Parts: sequence; C-alpha cells; structure tokens
Amino acid sequence: MQSEFLAAIIEAIFTALGWTGLSWWRRRRELPRLVRSLREAPGGPARPDIGGSAPVLSQIYTARRVRRRHPRASSMPKTDHPTDDMFHAPGHILLTGAAGVGKTVFIWHTVGRLAETWLANRRSDHAAVTIDAKALVDGVGSVPEVLHAEYRGRASHIDFSRPPRRARTWLVCVDGLDAIADAGQRTATLTRLAEVTTQPSSPIRLLVVARPLPAEELRLLRGHFHEYTLLEFDDHDLATFTDRWFAARHPEQPRPGHGDEPATGDPARFLAWAADQGIGSIVHNPLLATIAVLVWERAPGAVVTGLEPLFERFISLLLATGRAAVLATADAIRLAPDGAETAAWLTAHHARLVEVAAAGWLHDGDAVGAVNRWAAASAPTPPKRLTVDWDRQVRRILTSCGLFTADSSVPRPEWTSVAEYLAAGPLARAWRESTWFEAMADPTRRRTAWYALVRAEIDQVGFLRQISGQARGAAVAGQLLVMGFAVDPALRSDLVTALLLHAYPDPTTPTRDDPTAGAASRTLLFTLADEARHRRVVRSIASDPSRSAGIRRAAARFLAARGTGSHG
Repeated sequence: MQSEFLAAIIEAIFTALGWTGLSWWRRRRELPRLVRSLREAPGGPARPDIGGSAPVLSQIYTARRVRRRHPRASSMPKTDHPTDDMFHAPGHILLTGAAGVGKTVFIWHTVGRLAETWLANRRSDHAAVTIDAKALVDGVGSVPEVLHAEYRGRASHIDFSRPPRRARTWLVCVDGLDAIADAGQRTATLTRLAEVTTQPSSPIRLLVVARPLPAEELRLLRGHFHEYTLLEFDDHDLATFTDRWFAARHPEQPRPGHGDEPATGDPARFLAWAADQGIGSIVHNPLLATIAVLVWERAPGAVVTGLEPLFERFISLLLATGRAAVLATADAIRLAPDGAETAAWLTAHHARLVEVAAAGWLHDGDAVGAVNRWAAASAPTPPKRLTVDWDRQVRRILTSCGLFTADSSVPRPEWTSVAEYLAAGPLARAWRESTWFEAMADPTRRRTAWYALVRAEIDQVGFLRQISGQARGAAVAGQLLVMGFAVDPALRSDLVTALLLHAYPDPTTPTRDDPTAGAASRTLLFTLADEARHRRVVRSIASDPSRSAGIRRAAARFLAARGTGSHG
C-alpha cells in the first residue's frame, strides 16, 4: 500500500515536470515567432499610398525628435531630444503629437528595431508589443491578460505578467486612443493605464501615443507618465525624408546622402515646387509631406496653393485609383431588373460614398454599415436588394482606392487624418455654427471640425474674431491654435489677447463668463506657450503701450504664473 502511494507521488511529480517542461518549451518557441512577426509588421509601403506607388516604409523612415514636457515647471527651457532618449530613463511614457505627425509609424519603427535587437541575441531592456487602446475597452482582466487574449493566435503560452527572455520588461505600445469615441470609455481606458503604473513589480512599461489630450483626461495620467511631444519635421528632417523617398524610387540616381547637404535632382525640384505653391511650411508635417510628394509625382505641375487644394488633389487621385471597382459594381447592379438608375446613381456618388464611409468609421468603426444606411436612404433602389454581395462590393470600393486598408475584414482608414478631412465635407457644405461648436467640443471630432472650417466657404478671419468675444468661443479658437490652424500674425495676436482677457479678467469689469471658462483659457495659454511664437506674442502684448492697462495686466499675470509653473 505504501509502495503504491509512493509510486503515485513519483508519477505525479514526473507528470508535473513533464507539463512544466512542455510549457517552457512552448514559450521558448513562441517568443521568437512573436518577435519575428512584429519585426515584419512595418515592412509594407509608406502610408498613405496610391496604387502601390509609395516606397517601403523602412527605406524612408526619418529619425524623429521629441520635446520633454515639464508640467510643473512651464518656464523651463524646452530642449529637443532624439526619440531614443525617452527610453533611457525608467518610467512610463506618454507621447503626444499633432495629427499626421507620425505617431503610429514611430511605434512600428520602435517595435521593429527592438525586435531586430532581440532576434540578434543581444540583451535589451525591452521586448516590444503593440495593442490597440480599444482592446482595453473590450478586454477583461489585467493588462497582461488582455495582451494574452490579443496575442493568443501567435503566443498562447507566453505569460505577459513575467519578464520576457533576454529583456527586462515588455514595452507595451498603446495606440488608437483617439479612435475611442465614447468619452466615458476613453476615461476608463486612461484610468486603467494609470493603474498599471501603481504596480512597481510589474514587467510592463507603457508607451502611450495619442493626439494632445484634453486637460481633464491628461490629469488622469499626469504624475504617472513622463510626457513628451513628437515634433514635426524640421528643415533637415524634411530634406532627409525627400532624399530617401526619391532614392528608394530611383536607386540608380546619385544622391548626396545626408539631409544637411544641398538637395539635387528630384528632391530639389519637389522642395522648390512646395515653396512655389506656398505649402513649404505645411509639408513639415510627415503625413502632408507624403501626400505632397505623391501628388507631385502623380500630377506634375499641379496647383495646390494650400492645405485644402492639396487634400482635394490627393483625394481625386485616390478616387481615380479606385474608379474601376465602382464601375464594376455598377455593371453588376445594372444587370438586375430596374438596376440601371441605381447603377448610374452609384457612379455619380463615388466621392460621397467614401465620405460616408470615413464618417461612419470615425463614429463607430463601421464604415460598411454607414454606407449601407446611406445607400438605403439615398439610392433609387437600395443596392443591397439588387446584388447579393453588396457588402463585399463596398469593401472592395473602399480598399481599392487606397484610403482603407485591405488587410482586414473590417475596413479601416489607412490614415485617420485623411478620413477626418473626408468626413468634414458635409459639415463644411451645410455650415451651421452650432453644429460646428458641438463637433469642436468632442475631442474625437475636433480634427473633423478643424477641417470643416478650412473647407467652409465663410469668412474664417471674421468668424474667429466674432466668436472670440465670448469665453466659449475664445477657448474654441484657442483649441484651433493649439491644433496648428494657420492664421496671420495679427489674428494670432487678437486670439491670444482674447484668451488672456478671459483667463485673467479685470476685477473691476463685470463679466458673464462661466467661472470654468477662465480655467480653460489659462490651460490653453499654458499649452500655447510651449511654442516660442506664442510666448513672443504674450510678451509683446505685455509691453505694448498702445494696449489697455487691463490687457497688459492680464499678460503680465500669465507670464508671472508661467514663471512659477502655476496655472492659477
């Protein structure tokens, strides 16, 4: 009896050792496979693309710079650093940047570079993985458990609650926070991310990338994250980008090889064209630089004298690329009884279909569903009644033009900014001030509203001056300045003046402003003052004898508050 009991114990021990060894062996095999797949993820063409005409991303990636934000010491000198410097100090990282500045591309590059290091058997501080912020909304359990669920197909036996082999931590790159439309879900996601930072023994280090967050959302992360801003191209970066682009396109042509050497050939001609068109400043945005170079290559001699003409020409090229898919779908519909009228309607509304899809994806992630609802309400006969595979045809129309990705059963835009420009069309054409204010109040729709103002046929200067007379309007105008809305120096000074007056009202002058409006204006002023041009504007207001004493006093109060790092 005793010998049987001992045998059972020995058998159990060997069984446990067997399962442990099998689990260890599976984890050891899975991790290289996972890292290899992450290294290969960014290997496709640069986005946006037109019919496969963009070079491979790795051939043109341009090293970027970041600026550290010091929220409690606003007057500290702002210095720029290479992006690698963010990883030298311990702690979690919040990296914000304007639309189109290349945040997602930076994540791809970082993950790929760290994967190369790991696969070369070199010890590294990090093994990097990516996760969409929406997974944190839908996922159940801790962040390691959500990662396990997300990577189940490639790494079902990896334990993300333990450090990875040959690295100290998992660098978890969180993207897509801007795509969470529901404010409550976005706040819950930020709270969940902040909770990770309270676990000192966790092997997870977060890199959260997002557009600039509203003050109330930023407060949820402040104190837990080092804050950085991803900067746009400077002149050197832009020269490097254009040189690498054309070197990838025409490798047989000699190149200077460095962004600080004079550009020649195609790079020089492109930069001269951008300057002649008056878009030399906006192409310092990486997305707009990519769009501009594609337009220059595909439409030589194009006249694009500003942001709107540049986008319009680019979108016309996208639609032309996908026109064959629309015509093929129309031909299929035409074969149905009474399908001729709907086929003609579809061919005439190609651009509108893409607008609807973009707006639908931005609203709830369902581009195809939005097109179905619109077509059912607008077409002579709902196309779904005339063809059995209408949903598949819609997906083909969207992906063939290059705006939506083709690597998923659920189409999503290749670049959110282009989708936002498209979604702004209806708001710009049927301009209503109240609707526009509603869009500006929603952080997820703010860029769409920004584009709507660019596209609307109204007196933009007069409109901004008019709304800045009230605290709410001044705050909205300040948001536009934070987002980089182009204004002339005189209007910029007027809008900053309006913010100062609402932020620091004259105590002897009665006001109907909401008390919270003053705090909002102060927050915007501190954000704007991160840029030297806005600091110069405030200083000039404070020292301008032609200004009223109340305005000069407000500017002086702001400068004093900024010097102490206090927003009060």
